[in-house]
Amino acid sequence: MYPVVLFFSFVRKPLNSALFVQITRKWVKVILWLAGVRWKFINPQNLPRGSSYVIISNHTSLLDIFTAALAVEDNIKGLAKKEIGELPFLRFYFGLVSIFVDRSSSVSRQISLEKCAEALRSGHTLLIFPEGTRNRTEELLLPFRDGAFRIAIKAQCPIVPYVTPDNRFLMPMKDKILRRGCLRIIYLEPIFTNGLREEDVPLLRERVRDLMAQALREAGETGIQ
Repeated sequence: MYPVVLFFSFVRKPLNSALFVQITRKWVKVILWLAGVRWKFINPQNLPRGSSYVIISNHTSLLDIFTAALAVEDNIKGLAKKEIGELPFLRFYFGLVSIFVDRSSSVSRQISLEKCAEALRSGHTLLIFPEGTRNRTEELLLPFRDGAFRIAIKAQCPIVPYVTPDNRFLMPMKDKILRRGCLRIIYLEPIFTNGLREEDVPLLRERVRDLMAQALREAGETGIQ
């Protein structure tokens, strides 16, 4: 898809990002289908209709980026760490679909917070992996960072968590080989942030993490389906 990435990067307009996301979504479906991977949506009715929201997921595999393209049908933007934007090839792709943040800089974090809130107000759905990096441990989830929850509270929009219990088995971190099987995308109920303030971030963060951990336990992480 790299010629398409370059085209949209150099003739960028507001419409181009949405169109590029649609093309990416179709391409992802083709790749997974050819690789023998099928997908199953569980509780898709939990996705809000006609409104912006922050959608978050666990992060255990390179496959999670593909899964994100399946999970959200709306116009989507992601939050990406600054280091990705410094990589020669990836910066064009992520520049179309992401807001970059330097996590070591409080100024950068504040600027990205404002940009994310603006993206939500303009009708985008914002995708964030709150663990901040891929989980290479045996734990269900790494500790969550505050960003997704601060953004949702600032924009007063709901958070929709989803979990992908099968991705670490379909494409393990240790060998990065994509296996045949079925990946489940399990949507949890929206968590509304109306009336919450900055000081509510820690409680909200841990509440959402507990709900996602419970969903992963219930899914059983039983491997390829």
